[in-house]
Amino acid sequence: MSHSFGLRALRLVPRRFVKRSPLPVADDSQVYLLNQRSKPIYPFEEALRALRRYAVRPMDETVEISLQLNMRINKKTKRGAFQGMVLLPHPLKKKKKIIVFAEDDLAMEAKEAGASIVGGKDLIAQIQSKQIKFFDLCLSSESMYDQVKPLQQHLRAKMPHPRRGTVTDDLAEKVLQLRREQEYKVDKEGNLNVAIGKLSFPDDVILENSRCLLQAVDQHKKIKGSFFLSAVLTSTYGPGYYIALSDLIN
Repeated sequence: MSHSFGLRALRLVPRRFVKRSPLPVADDSQVYLLNQRSKPIYPFEEALRALRRYAVRPMDETVEISLQLNMRINKKTKRGAFQGMVLLPHPLKKKKKIIVFAEDDLAMEAKEAGASIVGGKDLIAQIQSKQIKFFDLCLSSESMYDQVKPLQQHLRAKMPHPRRGTVTDDLAEKVLQLRREQEYKVDKEGNLNVAIGKLSFPDDVILENSRCLLQAVDQHKKIKGSFFLSAVLTSTYGPGYYIALSDLIN
């Protein structure tokens, strides 16, 4: 009994009375934090060559550029998220699902231009009943716009609007334009990710697409200082490489 009591007593000893050996002190000259080291910045072509070396899968991987923008307007105010469209000189052949609200001749023109789904009241009913959920872009003829307005809660950000140029009677030209354009979105933190090519594209083609994107985004600049803070080039299954902004800004 005395033996068991002794073990119990040892467990009840407060920690402040337990002697511990001091921890070894490391040499300050050998200690550093990785996140405080500056990240290497590569020339654009060198980053592309590295991504191609990583491409071991039997597929043509997509090349993406990630930008970090300065969202400050002044010392106290930051701008909100924004989005836009850019017509890349060498677009990716990605099929976009475009629906168009139109009737009669305008409907026929939109269909011939490559719109995925074209319709009038029947299409409105399909959207309301959620028979059609997944699509990329939405257009409307001017005569159909008043009938389309109640679809705001269904279409949300894809809702056609005259100020966006998505309510028009020149539907054929607009469909052709949207099929070539690339959409970009910037969140409130200033992050932007856009596909700008394929690894099979020549270097100068991907570079030209990148420069065109930065020119389009630069139109939203509201500060006097630097708008583009950093740029990272990556691919579908590859790592990310910080690239020199001087290669992208003419």
